[in-house]
Amino acid sequence: MRSTSTYLKLKTAAIAVLALVIGLMVGWSGIGLGALTSIMLFVLFGLSPQKVRAGSIFLMFTASIPALFVYNAAGVLHWNTAIMAAVGAFIGAIVGAKLSSGRDLVLLRRVLCILLLAAGAVIVVVGKFGAEPSLNRLQTFGAGAAAGLLGGVAGIGSGMLLVPILVIWLDMSITEAASVALFAVIPASLPGVIVNRINSVLDENTSWAIGLGAAAGGLIGALIATQIPSAVLLVCFGVFLALLAIITFAIG
Repeated sequence: MRSTSTYLKLKTAAIAVLALVIGLMVGWSGIGLGALTSIMLFVLFGLSPQKVRAGSIFLMFTASIPALFVYNAAGVLHWNTAIMAAVGAFIGAIVGAKLSSGRDLVLLRRVLCILLLAAGAVIVVVGKFGAEPSLNRLQTFGAGAAAGLLGGVAGIGSGMLLVPILVIWLDMSITEAASVALFAVIPASLPGVIVNRINSVLDENTSWAIGLGAAAGGLIGALIATQIPSAVLLVCFGVFLALLAIITFAIG
């Protein structure tokens, strides 16, 4: 009995640490990392597919909220821009999911990964984005819609597409783009969080571990992002995006 209790405590602590690390990456980059979270929860902790999905959604949701408070306090979260991008991403994701009709479009996903790899290289090489960001509502809506549509069709998280689109196309800084992408996570994930909570998909220990770990990680990640010089942050993001593109391409 004691050994079982110790194992459960260690498992809960390990889940919290994982949530902290992933939440930190979510907080500074604005990318949800849902696929990575799902793989880690399944492989390392043996959670069922239903619990994996619930845990991934809950992690992104709880990491986003404290990060948004930090970005808002730092003055980089532009609410009108974020709302328009979130609406566009939500509509685009619905249309994209319907267009895919449940098909696994591996080729399209890999093409997008190659484009994301190229985008990461461009961000690293150019390194001068964010000087004159465009906050045009129609453009931000279009950026969100494009990210949501392509992500919905190809099965890639829209944040992974939205942040580089905002940086390269609309000349936003990483912190501005990340805050917009994280804002879009809230309306997209809230229904799932509520339904999973009502149905008690996750047990209390796992919920607390993911929630506290992700919230702390999101907070720390956003604080780090707002303190790092923009030029350094651009390079870090470009490399991070390129690595995610390579991993996603390899997974298929």
